[in-house]
Amino acid sequence: DNGAPGNMLTTLSLLILVVADEALVPTRRDFLQLSVCCLGPAVALAAVADNEILFTGVTRLASDASLPETTELAALYITIKKGAAPQEVVGLVKGAPAPPLGALRVPLSEIRDFPYEFKFSRENLFPEFADLSLDGVALTVSARLDSDGVAATRGASDLVGSVFINGVQDKPNLELKGRGSVVSSIMNK
Repeated sequence: DNGAPGNMLTTLSLLILVVADEALVPTRRDFLQLSVCCLGPAVALAAVADNEILFTGVTRLASDASLPETTELAALYITIKKGAAPQEVVGLVKGAPAPPLGALRVPLSEIRDFPYEFKFSRENLFPEFADLSLDGVALTVSARLDSDGVAATRGASDLVGSVFINGVQDKPNLELKGRGSVVSSIMNK
């Protein structure tokens, strides 16, 4: 019987030994299969819940925007924060802007064309916010087409856009445009 406690412990022990020896790095699928055969359906359902689509949205290029010249490393980042326009202003005045709740990274090489429809899933939330309900929560959804593909850097040629939505039932429509001449000249110095 695969569900017997002895078999379950043996399977878990082998998995732990394999990981400790670094002979094999288990994938999410490996853990899902292990949970189905040995740990029970509750763990399997939790793993499947990670893929729950929270909302979909669209990014499009502004009429005067163009794609980065080097698209090999470029990536589109979608981030969400709690709060919309009034909360954002209060946070900036206090010097304590809201932390991002999650992020989605899509390499530009995987985007066939704009407008591009994205799917933001529970898996894209940061671990500390994984169980957060976003129903009816005002959100700031931001997009950045990053020319070097590194989230930590900001480039003058990056395209940006953001919108405020009133809960995940709204579908964000983000227009990506340049940062503007003033910001670009500061960033180029």
